[in-house]
Parts: sequence; C-alpha cells; structure tokens
Amino acid sequence: MNEFERIEKFFKPLARGHQGALGLRDDAALLDVPEGCEMVVSADMSVEGVHFRKEDEPGNVACKTLRVNLSDMAAKGAKPLGYFLSLCWPERLGESGMKVFAEGLARDGDVFDIPLLGGDLTAGEQFTVAVTVLGTVAKGSMPLRSNAEAGDDIYVSGTIGDSALGLLLLEGRQGALSTQERDYLHQRYFLPVPRLELGQALVGSISASIDVSDGLLGDLEHVCKTSGLGARIREADIPLSPAAEKMLAGDDSLIERILTGGDDYELLFCAKPSKRAAIDRIGSVSGVPVARIGETAENNDIILIRPDGSETIPATKSFRHF
Repeated sequence: MNEFERIEKFFKPLARGHQGALGLRDDAALLDVPEGCEMVVSADMSVEGVHFRKEDEPGNVACKTLRVNLSDMAAKGAKPLGYFLSLCWPERLGESGMKVFAEGLARDGDVFDIPLLGGDLTAGEQFTVAVTVLGTVAKGSMPLRSNAEAGDDIYVSGTIGDSALGLLLLEGRQGALSTQERDYLHQRYFLPVPRLELGQALVGSISASIDVSDGLLGDLEHVCKTSGLGARIREADIPLSPAAEKMLAGDDSLIERILTGGDDYELLFCAKPSKRAAIDRIGSVSGVPVARIGETAENNDIILIRPDGSETIPATKSFRHF
C-alpha cells in the first residue's frame, strides 16, 4: 500500500469520527476552543535507540508516545482535545507492524477518549514517532513551572523509579523478584499512566507543576531554576512500589537510578502549606496517592536529605537527550 492507502486503512479509524479531523483527508484540522478556555499544546518525539528499544513491540511504542504527551497535559491540568501523529516508518516492520501500531493507538483512543486529528507518514530507516497533543484549560488557570515560591510543599504522585527499574530488568539485570513484581515493573516502563484526572483536580490548589519524564531530581531542578529557587527533598519520603523497595533492599546503589532514571510520568507539583488538606482530599478522591517529599527554599541547590539525616547535593539529576 502507498502512503495514502495506509492512512485510509490504519489511521483514519483513529479519528473516531471527530468532525474537526475532516476524515484525515485535508492538510489541516479545524477546531473550536470552548468559550472561556485556552489551548494547551505539547509535543514529544520517541526515537528508536534513544527513547525505546529496537525490540519493543510497535503497539507499546505507539501507546507510550501518546501517553507521554498526555502526561504533559496532566501536568498542566488540561483536558485533552485531540492529537497529531508524525511517523517515520521502517519497512522492516511491514504492514503487519503498522497494524499492531495502529491497534495500540486505537485502544488508547478508547481509554482516554481522544481522536487523531492529522499528521504525516513517511518511510525511513529509524523508527520515529512524534505526537502533538492539544488540550484546553480555563483561561488563566494553567500551573506553570515558574510559579513556585519559597516555602512551598513539594509533592509527587504515585511511585517513583518503577519504569527505570523495569528497563534495567529488560536489559538483563537480575533481581530477587517474583514474576508478578517483574511484570509490574515492565508494565510501568511500557505503559505509563498519565494522571489526567488528578492534574485537572489540582488546578487552583497548586502553584507549579511538571511531569516526571527525565527523572525526579532533574524535573524538580527545572521547576526550581525557572522559579529562581532551590529545594530540600527527604529521600525517605519518596514513594516507592513494593517491587522497587525489594530491588533497592538488594542493592542500595539503585537509589540513584530511581531518582534520576525518569520515565515515571508522575506529577511533581508545589503548593502552599495551607493547601495540605485540600491536596490530600484530591489525591484520595482521584484514587492516586500523593506524597509530600520536601519544600522549596531560597537557594540555588537541590539538597537531598538521606535517611540517616546526612545531606548531599546530587551531581547527577536526570536522563539527558544530548
């Protein structure tokens, strides 16, 4: 099949009948922004050998790339509206691989009720997926990275380090884990869960927000730098899954991987101490645990307080693309 036949067969159904997608037969989509709202746009690219392994199943690659972008929407408290997909497809994966890729997107289109609005398809040697997600927020409500203030509480949702440890296992690392625990960590690597409901519920209660993509410490550093602050983080308060705790108990050097490995796609956010009860309530209602792990401070350093009370300024904070 040529480019347009593939679009018609594999990708047109992903538009989910959205009028603005124009059946994926035009050069652009046509969208309305609800009255009183602003558009939020986020783009991320996944490149074979950088963001995912050559042996990763195309359906998982599709879902993860979409979910990574939806996680950015969650961090901004936005309601997703639709997405664009640009795909560089290696012919070694064939039409059967493209079918699996499109099926993954179709499943997540149902899960997150989000249509494909357009994009581009080309052939190439290196499997590359670029997704741009559009969403909406009420005017003036989007939490920026730069709005944190000294003395804010720092929170994180869910658990940290699972994806980085899952990748470590896929790369051959051994650990005294059950099959269920290994599967859990693998799943956290392949299919992160964007915290959309939590992010939308937090709007109005938080001062700054980011999703944890490059590593907890590295993404906290982004917030601190743009806000002109430092932070003090308590290692003992960082939430870990039972599987991560077991791996860490067997090798305490894994704490660096947990704090800097990235791909968590949890929400990291700051809020005034007066908002503690509201945030606890929001976490409870959304079904996503939130943990208070430290405070922002009037300095330029991120200080990690170890469980024994000693303090350190971590030299490595996150995954780097360059």
